[in-house]
Amino acid sequence: MWGLEQMISYKSGDSIRIMADSFKSRRRLYPMNFYDFPFSAPDKEIVDSFKKKENLGEILLGHRLVPTNFEVKVLENTPNWVKTNTVPLNTIGTRAKLYSLLVNRYRSSFFLDGLPALVETGDRKYNGVSFQMGKKADKGFVLNNAFHFKIFYSTVSDYADLVVITRVVVAASSVSDADPEEPLYLSVNMLREEPKVPFTTYYKVSWEESDDEVTWKTRWDVYATLIRPRRDKGHYLSTAFSILLVCFLGTLVALVLARTVRRDLLDMTDGDTREDLREEKGWKLVRGDVFRTPKNAGILSSLIGGGCQLLAMIAVTSIASVVGILHPSQRGNLLTGLIMFFIVSSSIAGFVVSTMLRYFGQVSFKKALLYSLYLPISIFSGYLCLNMLHWWRHSTTAIPLHHLY
Repeated sequence: MWGLEQMISYKSGDSIRIMADSFKSRRRLYPMNFYDFPFSAPDKEIVDSFKKKENLGEILLGHRLVPTNFEVKVLENTPNWVKTNTVPLNTIGTRAKLYSLLVNRYRSSFFLDGLPALVETGDRKYNGVSFQMGKKADKGFVLNNAFHFKIFYSTVSDYADLVVITRVVVAASSVSDADPEEPLYLSVNMLREEPKVPFTTYYKVSWEESDDEVTWKTRWDVYATLIRPRRDKGHYLSTAFSILLVCFLGTLVALVLARTVRRDLLDMTDGDTREDLREEKGWKLVRGDVFRTPKNAGILSSLIGGGCQLLAMIAVTSIASVVGILHPSQRGNLLTGLIMFFIVSSSIAGFVVSTMLRYFGQVSFKKALLYSLYLPISIFSGYLCLNMLHWWRHSTTAIPLHHLY
């Protein structure tokens, strides 16, 4: 579960199966299985051989890596399109799924040797790691059913016959069955009325040696430099605005407090007026109302304890990410780490809740236990309701009940 990934090297001619992730959409909250849409699955023996037990983070995020019909041979180029199985869209349900896939802009990602394939848009420019199934065009859609995989590699030092994969790039395009030079176009009427709409996928592979000195340990740095720059600017602005807002509010509150108690502070430094300070006046008269026990002291204590638990979870997870315990190559490990550290830091929440209850004069073991579990039970109950909705929509984020317990 923890630690960096172990290096995997290949010899010329070795077979590698390209994997695919679930379909996800920014318009809808339900990730769908790759096989739910018109991509034919390999033989059952191949699918079973690639089955693995997902970690908790992968299950919650809906990541389901499945094998495709795309198979590559190490250092062997395939310049011509290789045709895979044809899926006939001969049922209303199948065509409806494809239509929903296109309208809601579902996207998926290919994986090879654990690396997500970068989507090439031309001139070695990349647009993330997920490809779109198609795009609108003249009252219909142009389907991306042809994929050109460019695989970059570097040789292993001291072993000239071994190579490691450093980068994977995919260029999605459209190819018609009748004419390879024409795109595969499907009108809305064809999707709704045609009895049979064939959908065939094609692929080709080209291998290129990395022109830069990229090793196994640094291959993820390439992805960080290609994908992150456009996001960093937004992150920096968001951080700067948050800091400015905190400074502004802190300064405003400090000024209000200083102005309110300024006179009392001056009187406390004056020896002639110390006797008069024994008589409470001004804002001191309401201290009993301000600092009295609130009505829902238990809920307040539970929320404060939950906040401390979240802060501890974020701090420990950040440290674990910095030292390399949570590596980006291990899919879902970040969320798994968050959940694990949240559970471990529950002792902090229990301590804070019991301290707050004692401060409010509600010393009781039952109350401390009840309010310590109040926030986790509320979160888990809300997740159960959401899980039922995802299960009803056949989403990959739906978790069977026996897995929850």
